[in-house]
Amino acid sequence: MKIFQRILIVILLFAQPVFAQVQSQRSDIIENYKGQSYYMHFVREGETVQSIAKLYGVTNVELLEANPEMAAGLRPDHVIRVPVKAEKRREGIEAQDAVVQQPGLFHEVLPRETWYGIARMYKIPVKDLINANAQVDTLKIGMKIRIPEVSGKSQVITGNYAEHTVKPQETLYSLSKRYSTTTDELLRLNPFLSDGLKVGQILMVPISAVGGDAELKIQVTDTSYFQHKVEKKETLYSISKMYGVDQTVILKANPQINGSLKKGDILIIPKEFKEVKAYTRSDTVILGRKIDQAANESIRKEPCSEIRKNNNEYNVALLVPLQLELVDSIRVTDPSGLKSANEYSAFDFIQFYEGTVIAADSMARKGMNVKLHVFDADYGSDTHKTRKVLSRPEMAGMDLIIGPFFSESFALVSSFAREHKIPVINPLSRRTEITKGNEYIVKMQPSGWAQYNSLGKYLVSAHHNDNIVLVRRNEDENSGMAQVIKSALLADSTNPVHFKEVIYSSKGWNGIVKSLSTTAPNIVVIMTADKAVLPALLRDLSAKADGQNISVVGLAEWEEMELDYNYLIKLNAHFFKPWFVDYQSPAAKNFIKEYRDRYAGEPEVEKYAYLGYDATLFFLQSIYKYGNGFLNCIESQSYNGLSSDFQFIKTSNGGFENFGTSVFKYTEFKREKLN
Repeated sequence: MKIFQRILIVILLFAQPVFAQVQSQRSDIIENYKGQSYYMHFVREGETVQSIAKLYGVTNVELLEANPEMAAGLRPDHVIRVPVKAEKRREGIEAQDAVVQQPGLFHEVLPRETWYGIARMYKIPVKDLINANAQVDTLKIGMKIRIPEVSGKSQVITGNYAEHTVKPQETLYSLSKRYSTTTDELLRLNPFLSDGLKVGQILMVPISAVGGDAELKIQVTDTSYFQHKVEKKETLYSISKMYGVDQTVILKANPQINGSLKKGDILIIPKEFKEVKAYTRSDTVILGRKIDQAANESIRKEPCSEIRKNNNEYNVALLVPLQLELVDSIRVTDPSGLKSANEYSAFDFIQFYEGTVIAADSMARKGMNVKLHVFDADYGSDTHKTRKVLSRPEMAGMDLIIGPFFSESFALVSSFAREHKIPVINPLSRRTEITKGNEYIVKMQPSGWAQYNSLGKYLVSAHHNDNIVLVRRNEDENSGMAQVIKSALLADSTNPVHFKEVIYSSKGWNGIVKSLSTTAPNIVVIMTADKAVLPALLRDLSAKADGQNISVVGLAEWEEMELDYNYLIKLNAHFFKPWFVDYQSPAAKNFIKEYRDRYAGEPEVEKYAYLGYDATLFFLQSIYKYGNGFLNCIESQSYNGLSSDFQFIKTSNGGFENFGTSVFKYTEFKREKLN
């Protein structure tokens, strides 16, 4: 779809006539981007896409491909990238160039390209492509072939507006009449028109004026983020041009650089992308049925209105890998030979199910009419059971799906959930990409990025005026973690948190000592679990703590290492994890008692008993409070559960991710939660 969008723009740009001859000059500035060399061309008044492409011997397609922002039109002093191409062309191309003299869109044949492949790229019939190039017998590399004109019926809609590309002889007045609007409204929607109407400009027109026979599409703008490691001789200007992002945008996203770059700096580069999706008029069809426009006018979306007395029935599907087919093989006639539960994979997720049942019963006691449908889902990479479950007629009527737990099965369920508009909860995955393209997915486990960001925010709120020291073993170790934490510390440019950074391999112990304060409390964030470095580092810091106020923040894996516990206590060690249970809290004690009474066993964090309870209780509470539109409201809710904290944020390209992370410390041989 993006290729079609780009090519459609190229076709429109080709329609621009040249009104004046401009003396253009090739640039001598060449920069490298992703292994490709580009001229950095400064646009002059009167230059067009065609004139620049001709100047450098490239095609319009190549120019637009390197500079997608040109689709909005060229501006004087705009800097664009022009691919550096070999001066000597392949044999036969010069002759082919003679054929390509008539106006229109052309494609330069690349290795292994076929008529069929090129036709698919441009969304045109193969026969039309061949007929437009009757003089060509066989495709050859470097050959230029004509692309026949694409139908102009397709219009792209952005929000409540459609796009119109200005053609020769058109005026604001004629456009206002064509789209049944006013010139003032067109100027309001397109402020750049104050400089005059130009051929090739893309204008927004009211959607109500779009003809009924148009093929409508929605254009959605998303922001993604890249990490860029600064190389030698790179400047803020060159990096901004490399990514096509304004320098001020990069500075705003990276306040820690203060406009000064050095080799090895990690920058966060925000980049906007546009995605085109199918569009259906809201006043035409709902769930396949035509509706009356007058009735549609009275519909108002109230996404976060609480339901005062909710008597609705809600169906929840739990897809958990129970491996019921293996249960018959568990023999209990001879207790002496009975294996432990850990040796049977059928028990791997049974505690998640048991926690879910306790939560569902809790909500039922509060008056919620909830039906829990439990299905045995696939274990591992199989999908047979999951496909069978999804074929059941009742699945399309679910109000919530929890699970499944493995990626192959979850991919099937997420597609099903998107098709039927059912919120689906992924309990265990930390991969942010699972939410991409599906606004109905909720990912419960925070990614590494989310955890580091939460730690940084905690340091800002709890230790803003303390002496913060970030320690890494070397430049490469946990560089991404360090960058996220630093960005969080510097997020408020008006009141940033000051910190020091020590690379242990180059500055050693003396570097840490020099960074410590003798007057302010020291928070030392140690981003290593290296067994050759960490024990000695904790020992030396513990010795320094006799005369200075020192606390350390460590990695979650420290708790699995054989470290001297006395050092951790003395250094007031802080940790951050997605899961934390305060066994002294009344809520945890009540859950443990009910679990023991029901199942004659002990709930375990690692067996997901607490997670099953927290997940089910939070989402059932949300549905009971807000109804089926609860996904619109979960960003405004926070939840401190038995083991998990939930703070959901909608991702830029899909569903929701949990950013809730527990920060705790060791105090008198106990773990105390801090946030």
